[in-house]
Formats: sequence, C-alpha cells, structure tokens
Amino acid sequence: MLLFSLNGLAKCEGSDSGTIDNRISDQKKSEKKVKRTAEKAVDRNPTNLSGALRINGISIREFDFPQQASSWGIGFSEGLAKIVVGGKSGFIDRNGQIVIKPQFKRAGCFSNGLAVVEINDKWGYINRQGNIAIPANFDAADNFSEDLALVKVGELWGFIDNSGEFAIAPKFERAESFSEGFAAVSFYDKEYVWTTHKRENGKWVENFIDKTGKMKFASNFDGIYQKYNGGMALVGRNIGYNDGVIVENYFIDTDGREVWKLNSWYLTSFSDNLLIVAVSRDEKTNRDKYSFIDRTGSRVTEKAYDNLEAFSEGLAVARINDIEGYIDKTGEFVIAPQFFSAGRFSEGLAPVWKDDQSGFIDKLGNWKIKLTFNSSESFSEGRAAIETTFGSEFSYIDKTGKFIWKPTK
Repeated sequence: MLLFSLNGLAKCEGSDSGTIDNRISDQKKSEKKVKRTAEKAVDRNPTNLSGALRINGISIREFDFPQQASSWGIGFSEGLAKIVVGGKSGFIDRNGQIVIKPQFKRAGCFSNGLAVVEINDKWGYINRQGNIAIPANFDAADNFSEDLALVKVGELWGFIDNSGEFAIAPKFERAESFSEGFAAVSFYDKEYVWTTHKRENGKWVENFIDKTGKMKFASNFDGIYQKYNGGMALVGRNIGYNDGVIVENYFIDTDGREVWKLNSWYLTSFSDNLLIVAVSRDEKTNRDKYSFIDRTGSRVTEKAYDNLEAFSEGLAVARINDIEGYIDKTGEFVIAPQFFSAGRFSEGLAPVWKDDQSGFIDKLGNWKIKLTFNSSESFSEGRAAIETTFGSEFSYIDKTGKFIWKPTK
C-alpha cells in the first residue's frame, strides 16, 4: 500500500473521482453534524430579536453552519476568488469587490473561464458573470483541467468540454483529471481470469486514455498511483501471490516502458523534479525518516528528516525534533528549524507559525507580514486566503498584509 502526501498541489488543478466523492461526502457529513448539534443545543428562547437561531448564546449565523467545511476552491485563480458568507459561495475580484454574490451551496475555483458550483444537490458551471454556462445536471463535478472536466452521471464518470458536451461518455467507475494529455481510468474487467490464486473471474484494472477516450496501452495495470508528470507516471502490477497479492510499483514513460522501480511505501508528487520518499526508520522513536530522489530514482542527499513537504520555488519544509525549517535541494537548511508549523513558498512568501505568532516570511527567513491566523493558503495572484479564528470564514490579504476582503455577518 502506498501513502501519498498531498501538500503542494497546484491551485485549481483537476482531481480524481475518489477525492471528489470524498470531498462531497465529507462536506455533507459536516453539515449534518453541525445541524444535529444545533438542534440539540438550542436555547429555550431559540430566537433573538433578529430572528437568528441561537446555540448556547451564539447566533447560528456565527456558528460555522456550515460555512467552512473545507478550503477546497479557496484562493485566486483567473483573477477571481471564492468567498463564503453564511454558508453560501460567491466570488470577489483582486480589489476585494464582490462580482458574483454568495448564492451557491458550494463552489470550486475558476479554470477555463468557468467555475463548478452546486445547485439543488446537482453540479454545473457558471461563467465570470455568475450566469449558468453549463446546467447543473451532474451528480458530481470537478474543475477543468487541460480543457476537459471530470463529471459524474449516476455511478459513472466521463469528461465534458467547455460547452458542456461530453468529449468522453461516462463509462468509467473511477477516473482522474487529464495531465499531459492523458487521464487514468478504472473499470471492472469481467473477462479477467485469475491464475495466481483461487478467486472468481473478474477484477479491477486501470489504464490511461487520451482525449478521444482511446486506451493508451494494450496491457492494463493493477494500479495507477500517480498521473503523468514530466513524461512519467507511477503504476503497479501484481506479480504473484503469497498470503496476499504481491505488487511491484514502478515509473513508466509515455510509451509504457519501465523507467525505474519504486522501493518506498511513501511518496509525494514530483515538485521541482524531486520526489519525497521514506528511506529509513528511527529505532528509538519507531518513526520513518524521509529524503528525496530525482527523476532517475537516485538519492539526491544522504540527509534524512522527521518529515518533508514538497519543494516549491526551490525550498521545502523539513522537520527535525518537532520543529520546522526550510532546506534547499542539497538538503541543507537555509532557514533554520524554528517554526511550530510552516507552509510552502509561493510568490516569494510562505506562511509560518512560531511562538504564538503567525504570518509570512521571505526566503531569507525575515518576517514580511505579521498576523494572527488559524490557517492560510499560499499566495496566488498576489493574494492569500487566511482563516483568522478556528472555524471562521476565509478572509483575503495582499502582500503587504492589508485585508482586501473580510466576511461580514
């Protein structure tokens, strides 16, 4: 089994069907939990003069109901950013002006000039004016990636173009967004005959498709763990059976040729052409140690760390003895470990937390913005989303630390 770190994913990139389903499910569970809590904790005098429901003296409008189930879609993309007010999603421009009023139950970010939104438990897309561009006829949907968007009809997944027409009909049980012209898909092969151990015929198989829906390789894989990045993808094949299926994982090129075998149970996606892997285990703490390798599978440095995050702008967060700093590609610390928590660099700044202070530092480790926030997103298009208190809606700041937009109650 492989374990992946998701830190450092690009803004507004496409996702995969499992992540989309889980995201929608988690948000619905969060809403139900908040609602049940509200119903159980309503004061005997349930309304105030404004008519707002109150829970233990707190207005339901101030209770995250369900304002911030996740940060999905938060951040600027194509000049617009999602805001959440009173549980409804809308969009602002870079000046903090509301250009699409909060009205959607959920929303993603803008890509290809469109943003995915939820309307009456169905999903569709709006344009930059807030008008419906693709009707909400889908059971789930994702952001556009390489001009196509992954959508769900019933229990099957397919891909639509900017007009809302199916470029690839919904026929896959699982699928992932396009990357470098190809998308990973999964389906159940009823004709497969097991030969390595006693089981019924049929199994899940995986392959890649092109933008016409044609299968890329004649032979299927037993697992696809990483989509194409820099002409390489990570796949797995079952090679035997011994008290369980034995799987071999390796990177392939665009012709399906094996490039090199992976010998780590943990990895990130490539970032700055480097991959984080587990390399050893500390006997005292029984915790894994991490380092990074290049696109040939070669170890870049012999140094190992308690934790590593993906490289961004030439630097990566590394943890030693429960404190974090930043290393360069040689593995040397360029910003000494000193932070309780640290985030990735974007546009020259990174969010950090230290001694009950939070804010953003530059690549020399100097404080550039000092704020008090609970969580944040990295800068995108000169703006960053921050959550000032736990469970609050996101606000946006510019690179001087000035608030360009705050939610109002």
